[in-house]
Amino acid sequence: MAKRNGRIDGKKGIPTIDQNIYPFYEQDLKNTYEASIQILTREWQKKDRGLKEDYCKTCATANNLKERIKEKGLDYKAASDARDKFSDAFSHMHTVPKAYWVLFVFLALCEFPMNSL
Repeated sequence: MAKRNGRIDGKKGIPTIDQNIYPFYEQDLKNTYEASIQILTREWQKKDRGLKEDYCKTCATANNLKERIKEKGLDYKAASDARDKFSDAFSHMHTVPKAYWVLFVFLALCEFPMNSL
C-alpha cells in the first residue's frame, strides 16, 4: 500500500524537494509504528518483571550453591580419593568376555534346532 501511494504521489510531484511537512500516509505509518512499539514495550516490560524476579532468585541460588561447593570441596576431594582407591582395588575382577561370546554363540546355534522341534 505504501509503495502504491508512493508511486501515485511521485507521479503527482508530491512531495516537493523543499517540503518540510510529511505526507499524511507517512505520518499515519509513523504513528502506527510508534503505537505498536509502545504496546510491544509494555508487553516486554511485563515479561521482564517476571523474568527479573526469576533471574534474581536464580542468582541467589547460584551464589548459595557456590558457597556450599566451597564448603564441601574438601569432602569431595576425600570422596574422590576413596573412589579411586576402591576402583583400583576391584578393577581386576575376573571376567572372561571370550568365554561369554562362545557361550552365547553355542546357545544361539542350539536354539534353532530346538525351535524346529
